[in-house]
Amino acid sequence: MGALWEMHQQNSGRRANMRQNMRTASVEEQVGHLQTQVEELEKELGDIVAHLEKKFGEDVNNDGAVAA
Repeated sequence: MGALWEMHQQNSGRRANMRQNMRTASVEEQVGHLQTQVEELEKELGDIVAHLEKKFGEDVNNDGAVAA
């Protein structure tokens, strides 16, 4: 669980900074921040899936492959 917690903590800090920046940003800047946040969340989920697949040796996301 340590590796997953570390990933979560790193990303939580970045999201907190983004939320603070969005309070004073224009609508266009907020949309850009939200798009970046979605991309980071997708990457974080991908990292979690890869970690789980490596740990358990199973195809967690049903893509037909197990992360090496």
